[in-house]
Amino acid sequence: HLLNRNITSSTYKKIVQSVKKLRLKVIINMVIAPNTVDKFFQNFEYLYKLGVKKFNILPAAYIFWNQKQLGVLKNQLNQVFLFIRSHPEIYIKNLNINNDLFFFNTGIVVDCNGDIFFTNAIMLKEFQSIRDDLKIGNIKRFASFKPLLQKTDKEIEKIKLFIEKKFNPRFLKINKQLDLLLDNFVE
Repeated sequence: HLLNRNITSSTYKKIVQSVKKLRLKVIINMVIAPNTVDKFFQNFEYLYKLGVKKFNILPAAYIFWNQKQLGVLKNQLNQVFLFIRSHPEIYIKNLNINNDLFFFNTGIVVDCNGDIFFTNAIMLKEFQSIRDDLKIGNIKRFASFKPLLQKTDKEIEKIKLFIEKKFNPRFLKINKQLDLLLDNFVE
């Protein structure tokens, strides 16, 4: 964890202690990066032994994965899948989620300040310059979300086009491979 996060070892230990206390009430986001992919199953098993039974499995998106790393990811996902099959108490939050935008939520998303968007993709730094254009309002001004739901598909298409223009095609191809690996994991 410390390889890809800007926290200290003592902060990590505090997080682990909190997880031990709250183990049945938390869902752990497991972000799998190319430089840590070979430890994914080991980390999954470690968290399970801490008492965690709820997970969200998230391969790092919009970054480069080489074919060897994708192969290791597939192997690690298979190990996790076999482990889950023998532990029915494990819940995988994103097991049945199928979004139009890989890695992102689609639908109405409310930011911490109350701003409303059609996806959490707006949290990416690449969207900061057009954040105001993508904002569809603020929670304080809406009595109902019904009119917003009718505009969702059109707005998601705009965001998908922006992503296709903004990101290197190589990353988008890798994201499709990651998405396929997760789809196969579900099956």
